[in-house]
Amino acid sequence: MNEDYIWLSQWFVNRAAITDAAQVRPETNYFEAEWIDSFGVLELIASIEEHRSIRFDEEHFRDRRFVTVGGLAEMIGELRAAKSEHAR
Repeated sequence: MNEDYIWLSQWFVNRAAITDAAQVRPETNYFEAEWIDSFGVLELIASIEEHRSIRFDEEHFRDRRFVTVGGLAEMIGELRAAKSEHAR
């Protein structure tokens, strides 16, 4: 597990009805699992952008990976890597 996945898992543990991070699986669709609602997704995105120092755009929300914990962690990692590469 990478640091983005761990951070994201902990976010869900802190905000959803999940008792521990072991319940969070990469393939879990957090909407279908009812861990988050439309207001919660705004909170999630704001937290990610603030704590991971990245910005999402409209295209990212259409990416099918966006709805799973593992997919979103992968996207976060890609955005962080692109930002780091851009800073060089």
